Amino acid sequence: MNSGLQLRDIHLPAEVSSWPPAYGWWLLAFGLLILLGAWLRRWWQQRPLPVLQVCQPALAELTRLEQTHRDDPTRLVREVSVLLRRSAMSLYGRHGVSGLSGVDWLTFLEQQSGASSQGKPRPAAQAASLPERLWPLLTELPYREYVGDSAAASEVVQLVRAWLAQQHDPTQPRGRRDV
Repeated sequence: MNSGLQLRDIHLPAEVSSWPPAYGWWLLAFGLLILLGAWLRRWWQQRPLPVLQVCQPALAELTRLEQTHRDDPTRLVREVSVLLRRSAMSLYGRHGVSGLSGVDWLTFLEQQSGASSQGKPRPAAQAASLPERLWPLLTELPYREYVGDSAAASEVVQLVRAWLAQQHDPTQPRGRRDV
């Protein structure tokens, strides 16, 4: 049986390497990167603005409104009410604030000011720590024609200034920002 041929052992093919991966793995990685990028973009667009970017300009705007409309209390309270709502939406997100009105709006303001008792909101009947006579000024005035005296308007301005300053103070308890 020896025919004089010099035969060598069988050579096995090289093992399949793990790099470069197959096309399907590249597509999966690319798809995951696209999903991660889309999620990061959405998170970036929906995040609440930092408190300093909202409160400092709002306090400056409040001072400007107070000086501009000192002779017109109706317009002053109307503009301050709009400023308060805009600031709350910027701080706590549009979804949690824009639909609030009446007692719900006042309860929200109280919760975010830390005026609620031990972290629990007060019942709706005791909606806010605001004096009861000022409730209509914050909830109904944008739809009315006449405020009355400038003393009530200046009191509303002071209450809004205190609320914004409290939001600005990092040592005060803060509510959850729902976005």
